[in-house]
Amino acid sequence: LRRGSLYALAGAACYGISPVLIKGALDIADAPLMGTLISYLAASSFLAGTMIRRGNRDRIHLSHWSTLRWFASATLLVNVAQMLRYVALDGGDVTLVVLLMQGTPVFTIALTVAINRQFEVVKPGILVPAALVVIGGALIVSQQ
Repeated sequence: LRRGSLYALAGAACYGISPVLIKGALDIADAPLMGTLISYLAASSFLAGTMIRRGNRDRIHLSHWSTLRWFASATLLVNVAQMLRYVALDGGDVTLVVLLMQGTPVFTIALTVAINRQFEVVKPGILVPAALVVIGGALIVSQQ
């Protein structure tokens, strides 16, 4: 497996485990916004510690100011998505919420085609597995 694939699998495992932990915490304390804040503080602390290391300090710069606009937009969307994830987990079943969130490939592929066309080509071989993930999630949700 390529390095990116290994990181993707590790990230999937972490994302697969985290909703169960989040739901457990929300069953004790009905505070999804506080949970979101705590998760971001913890992640930011870890990331800051990683970036301060000698080898990474040189990377703390923006090659071009337009990069900031892209990162700021992505940050806003990720923060809103994470907050909505916590609120959804607070009010719904873990399995249902996680399966509904499997719709993300639709947005990712559509925006990759619309925005990142010059950097990345969406190959037909990607569309079928992405569609199967979405269809599978929809089928399971329809059984609820």
